[in-house]
Amino acid sequence: MIEKGSALVKRRVLTREFKLQVLREIAAGKSQAQAAYSLRGAMVG
Repeated sequence: MIEKGSALVKRRVLTREFKLQVLREIAAGKSQAQAAYSLRGAMVG
């Protein structure tokens, strides 16, 4: 955990499958920003 001010902030834990999906989208021609933006909804919830 990273201390930020007086509150502790947890780092995001990304699954292996999520990381592989990002790599697949980049390999298919998307930029890193486009791939991350399109998959950000998968991280919510």
